[in-house]
Amino acid sequence: MRANRSPAVSEDRRGFLKSAAATGAVAVLSGSLLSACATAMSYRGDVSNGRVRIPAQQLSQIADQDGLLVDAPGLPEEIWLIRAGDGWLAIGSQCTHLKCQVQPRGGFISCKCHGSTFQIDGRVIRGPASQPLRRYVVQIVDGLTDDTTKDVEIVIQ
Repeated sequence: MRANRSPAVSEDRRGFLKSAAATGAVAVLSGSLLSACATAMSYRGDVSNGRVRIPAQQLSQIADQDGLLVDAPGLPEEIWLIRAGDGWLAIGSQCTHLKCQVQPRGGFISCKCHGSTFQIDGRVIRGPASQPLRRYVVQIVDGLTDDTTKDVEIVIQ
C-alpha cells in the first residue's frame, strides 16, 4: 500500500518530521543551557588585607540558596560560600579538570562541562577531575554595624 502514496506526500511528511525533530532538539538544548546558566546569588566585594568580608545582611538573603558566589578584584578565582550546618565553607568555583565553573546543587558541587562531581567540601566524587576543589579559610567576625550580627570573611592565602 505504501507504493500508492505520492512522492510529494512522502517528502512533505519527511520534511515535517525533520522539522519537528530539529525543533524538539533546540527546545531541549536551550532548556539545558538555561539551567546551566541559571543565575546564582552573587556578591561583589573587595580584597583587603588578604580577606573578603561578606556582610551578615548579604548572608541572610541566601538562606534558601545553595550558595553565594563571591567575586572581588584580586581573588584567584570566584569562590562559592556555602552554608554547612552551623558554619560556612568557602570553595573555589573552578573545576580542577579544565577550569569550567562548578555550582553547588542539592548537597553536591557539579561541573556542567564534563560531569565532575564533588562533595560539598570540594573532594572529588566522580571525574574526570582528579584533584579536589580549592578550599579557603572562613572566619566568623563581629558585624561592622553592631555586635549582634556576624559577618563572614574569606581568607585568601
